[in-house]
Amino acid sequence: VTMKVKKVHELGGAVKTIAYSPDGTTIAVGTGIKTIAVGGGCDKRIVILDSVELNFITDYELEDFVNTVSFSSNGEYLVVGGGKNVRILRTSTLEVVTEYPHGCDVCAVAVSPDSQTITVGGDDGNVIRLGFSKSKGSKVPSLSVLNEHKGEARVCVIIFSPNGNYIAVGWDDKKVALLHSVTLEVVEVCQRDNWVGALAFSYDGKYVAVGEYGNVAIINTSTWEVVKEYKRERWVYAVTFAPNSEIIAVGGSDITGND
Repeated sequence: VTMKVKKVHELGGAVKTIAYSPDGTTIAVGTGIKTIAVGGGCDKRIVILDSVELNFITDYELEDFVNTVSFSSNGEYLVVGGGKNVRILRTSTLEVVTEYPHGCDVCAVAVSPDSQTITVGGDDGNVIRLGFSKSKGSKVPSLSVLNEHKGEARVCVIIFSPNGNYIAVGWDDKKVALLHSVTLEVVEVCQRDNWVGALAFSYDGKYVAVGEYGNVAIINTSTWEVVKEYKRERWVYAVTFAPNSEIIAVGGSDITGND
């Protein structure tokens, strides 16, 4: 894993969340001030950038603040969490297809690799697994709760492993946990120095990138040990691996997106 700044795009606010599209051609970036690039927090917009030059492609305004976003594995949908709702948008049109009313603020969402389930985390600390269902005669799918893991602190981020067998969850009590993706049982726990602002699996599943205050740590998933660290001056709110697993995009409160 190498870490070298290749491109910088000024967004005008603290970067909240970043996601590569499955084909690697676009990046969804979220900021907490002024500009919301697929995910974010203040002006309720979704913005998509091209992944090579980080040029603006399009944006879309939503009714609620956007805290988190995740692409479906086939790239057809964006799952957006914000306010007390989880919304599914069609990528080609950015229209809302369906939504799930959550009982508290939605802080994190993750789509399973087979695009059949969505895992959601809120400020109540709980992790909820949602599944798709269709009412008789309806063409629009709805979301229903399959099972739940009770947590003790606000959920900051959730991600699926590439094979879909596990999810990594970061809480604001400085804990990163590996959970079984179906049962939501805890498999591994790693205590960090600060609350976890961002997580990302490499596409080959060999590493997990952890973003926190002043640091990006790379964890080997076979040993659950930190193998590399990249120092930052401020909070890291977003990290994501490129599909080749060799480049990491990092965003934080220094108002830049670097890779």
